[in-house]
Amino acid sequence: MIEEPHRSAIADALIERGFDALRSGDPAAACAAFLDARSHAPEHPAAWAGLGESLIALERYDQARALLADARTRFPENPWPSLLLARIALRRGERAEAGDLLQAALARGAGEAGLRYAVYRAFEEARDARAGGVLDEAVRCFPDDEALRRAAGQRAQERAAWPEAERHWLAVLRRRPNAIDALHALATARRLHPPAERTTVALYGNCQAEYLVLMLEHVPALSERFAFAPVTNHGARIPADRRTLPASLSHAAIYWEQFDQHPRVDLRERVRARLPSDCRVVRYPSLGMTALWPFAAPDAREGANGSESFPFADRVALELAGEGVPRDVAFDSYLERSRASMPALDRLLERDRRTIERRDAACDVRIGDAVFAHLRTRYDFWAWTYASGALVAELVLRLVQATPEMHDILEPDLDLQLAAIAEMAPGQSSLQVPIHPDVIEHFGLAYVTADSRYRWGAESMGFRAYIEAIVARELELPA
Repeated sequence: MIEEPHRSAIADALIERGFDALRSGDPAAACAAFLDARSHAPEHPAAWAGLGESLIALERYDQARALLADARTRFPENPWPSLLLARIALRRGERAEAGDLLQAALARGAGEAGLRYAVYRAFEEARDARAGGVLDEAVRCFPDDEALRRAAGQRAQERAAWPEAERHWLAVLRRRPNAIDALHALATARRLHPPAERTTVALYGNCQAEYLVLMLEHVPALSERFAFAPVTNHGARIPADRRTLPASLSHAAIYWEQFDQHPRVDLRERVRARLPSDCRVVRYPSLGMTALWPFAAPDAREGANGSESFPFADRVALELAGEGVPRDVAFDSYLERSRASMPALDRLLERDRRTIERRDAACDVRIGDAVFAHLRTRYDFWAWTYASGALVAELVLRLVQATPEMHDILEPDLDLQLAAIAEMAPGQSSLQVPIHPDVIEHFGLAYVTADSRYRWGAESMGFRAYIEAIVARELELPA
């Protein structure tokens, strides 16, 4: 005969197994585990609640209702039978009864944050007007509960109550500084309802400046005190003298300017002319790497569907296309010709090194050490001018370090948050230009192989498909 302490331990193990099965989507196995647990410990409330939840998941509502009604009588102080009965009522469209049951659950379990959250969700599912009040009271009672704060933040954003949403997301971030959903939600709230009296930071640069701003706006300590006004010089068909510049340039206190190899750029000169004379200027380098794509070339042909020319093509593949090489032999022809004409890759890399050193020397912020420290181990360039989130996060950190007005923001949370943002937005674009297999082998790249598939919008493609698509004039920029 099994002694009572052992029965209780066996029941606890079976109950844990049952809830694991529910979480993994196997209510039948959960049901069996809870029934077994109840045979060992007939008065264990969790065995009854788990069994009721399993029966609901199996849509055996009549059995669940009878079981849970019995459980309410057996365990009058336990709120979970009432909550589960309310869920059954909701599924049957019995909203009034569900509301009464939820209130009963709340009365019995007011001291449990998890119960209050579950009741709120049920009221919300029922579209019951009491949902907001239940959630507000729960947050007042349990201000440090993350689930409740997240729910309150989402609810506030749905109502466009931006200051309230900001308060709740900041509470989440105090507990988990790198919670990416909270960082993104807070950035959204502050973009739609900007904090008052922020210092303007003007930025000038190519498309990397836009990526910088995306990261900066997701760092709470920065977006609270600084408003970022970017001016980008890429893809602009409007002449520089007709571009509309942000009005806030005239009172910017800080100006981050990207290095440009040209001594005079009209758009940059217009930006400089708008800035106050005492504006702090911090220059930073542009990011680029050509050695990984020795045949990089733009495709000047009109796209297959009449779209614009494609900027990230391959010179050898374009030559084959111009010669009318059929698609079915294009890749073999490409490998033969590209290997015969492969430039000295180490020389290309040394040229990149000198270019990066020259840019660094002209700037207040340097990045070359980070580029070459991770060249073979981290996927820092997705195309010859597209940088990864990790590398741009490093650039953001160094810009903050070079800007005295931001020095008090240099704390461990900044590193954590930049890493989370880089994971959320891992690259400048949804496009990764495939790398030649011989380049991968020569440089010993650890993050790709000859068989790797590369991001192409919502799709992916390997190196062979990329070359064949160029030859067949089927390659388009991803949407």
